[in-house]
Amino acid sequence: MVRLSPRLRPLWPYLKPAYTHATRMVAPVTTKASQLSGGYLPAGYVETMEEAAASTGGRCVTVRRPETLTRTLPKGRPDRSAAYVPWLREHVRRVAVAELPHGRVLSPHSAVITANDDLLVEVSLYFGTSRAREHPIFLHPFPGMPLEVGGRLGLLALQGDSNYYHFMIDVLPRLGVLEQCPDVVPPELWYAPKATHFQRELLERMGIDLDRVVDSSETRHVVAETLIVASPPAMTIINPPWAVEYLRRKLRPPNIQRAAGRAIYVTRGAGMNNRR
Repeated sequence: MVRLSPRLRPLWPYLKPAYTHATRMVAPVTTKASQLSGGYLPAGYVETMEEAAASTGGRCVTVRRPETLTRTLPKGRPDRSAAYVPWLREHVRRVAVAELPHGRVLSPHSAVITANDDLLVEVSLYFGTSRAREHPIFLHPFPGMPLEVGGRLGLLALQGDSNYYHFMIDVLPRLGVLEQCPDVVPPELWYAPKATHFQRELLERMGIDLDRVVDSSETRHVVAETLIVASPPAMTIINPPWAVEYLRRKLRPPNIQRAAGRAIYVTRGAGMNNRR
C-alpha cells in the first residue's frame, strides 16, 4: 500500500527507485556497524533455497516443477483486453520446501537468514527490489535479539502480510505447498501474523491452532531449531491456478455455487500507484 500523502503520490515512480538506490549504498556501512556491535544483520546472501540448505546442513525438497501458464484473453465492456496481453503466458518457477537448521526470520519484512548469516534472497526480496543489498532491513542495523524457538517452526509470515490480499494469496498457499510435500515432517509451531481479526480468522479456517502461532506482529526476530520454509507459489501478483483452487477448497463454504451471469471487475480508480 502506498503510504505517501495524496500530494506526493504522483512522485512515487521516482521516489521508490531513489529509496532503493539509497538503501543499496548504505547497506555495506550498516552491515559493518551491525557486525562490530555483535548485531544480527546478514553478512552475505544466497540466492536459492537449495543453496541455503546445502550451506547449512539442511535439506531442500522440490514440490512442484517449473511450469508455463497460458491464459485466455478476457473480454468485456469497455474493452480493456490489451492490458492483459503481457500476462497471457507466464513462467512460474519451481516450488520447494527447505529445512534450515538454526534459520532466522527478521521482521517486519520477514527476511529469512541462514545459520551462516546469509540472506535467503529467493523468499526475502522486498517489493520493487532486485538485489539483496536493496532490502530495507539494511536501514535498521541494530535489531533486537531473536526469540529462540525449539523444534520445527513453520514460516508463514511474508512481506506485505498485513494486507488482506497478500495474506490470503501469498501467505496461505504456503500451507498448500506443505500439504503437497509429505516427505517433510509438519511444523510443531508457526511464525505468522495474528494481530488482525482477518489474519486470526483465516488461520483458524485453514486449520491452524492460534496457540501454536508465534505472532510475527509482536515477535520481530526469531531463530528456530529447524526453520521450515515453503516457497510461495509465485513471487508475483499472479498466482498459478492450483493455488487459487487450493484456497477455494479450504475456504469456500460447502454447497456454494457461482451465480450465473457476467462477472464485474472493479478497478482501483484512475489514480496511479494508489488503492482507493
